Amino acid sequence: MILDANQRLLVLRRGHEPGLGLLGMPGGVIEADETGEEGAARETREEIGLHLPPEAFRYFVSLNNHYPFQGFVWPTIDLFFLARVESFMGLQADPAEVMEWSPMPLDEVPLDQFAFRSNAEAVRRLRQSLL
Repeated sequence: MILDANQRLLVLRRGHEPGLGLLGMPGGVIEADETGEEGAARETREEIGLHLPPEAFRYFVSLNNHYPFQGFVWPTIDLFFLARVESFMGLQADPAEVMEWSPMPLDEVPLDQFAFRSNAEAVRRLRQSLL
């Protein structure tokens, strides 16, 4: 989860299944030998072109999820990290990953439009901790 100086959350519209066209946030699968923070930094760079060091990401919460992939629904544990930036100027989304992106005031993010309940719950908890 990435917030700018105006407390706006970076929200993506997913460019692939599962959840094509639904909301998400930068993220993905941690690769072998990566920490959670390294994975968050890499996925953020790959998906939206934002270069943040792993140290910019602080653990926030872990939540259960079910991820449909290759004809099977995989139980997962989603790790959520929080990073802060001054602005979202100059982001370059990868069209294979992201249809569009938008900074949204935290209290206006439509939780019912997320592809995964874990994402909506993480944002709800972030709202609760900051608002």
